[in-house]
Amino acid sequence: MDGKIGLEEHFSFEDTIEDSNGFLDLSVWPKLKSRLLDFNDKRLKFMDKYGMEVMILSLNAPAVQGIPNVKKAIEIAPDRILFTSDYPFEGIEEATLWFDNTSISERDRAKIGKTNSNNLFKLNL
Repeated sequence: MDGKIGLEEHFSFEDTIEDSNGFLDLSVWPKLKSRLLDFNDKRLKFMDKYGMEVMILSLNAPAVQGIPNVKKAIEIAPDRILFTSDYPFEGIEEATLWFDNTSISERDRAKIGKTNSNNLFKLNL
């Protein structure tokens, strides 16, 4: 079936990659690390091969909250980030308070908190 949507597919970048190390057997780590760091090459080929239209990506734990420089975390791609919580593992209240109080521009906060989701899911909220 084509047109599938992958929910909470993980990715990483150099600032957070080591947070994922150690969860699996060490023999798996090189392949996992490569996949986590890849955005365009392997990931898009796998998506095309298996009929996945969209992947909703989730930064590996501890995610952007673990990057001390929030502006650097947002610079990844503010048009392609959606605000989510990791409920029930993270409380909605904590995630919302963190997001509302983090030092990013109101323009990026609006994109990440609402506009990007509205555009992706064709919502009119």
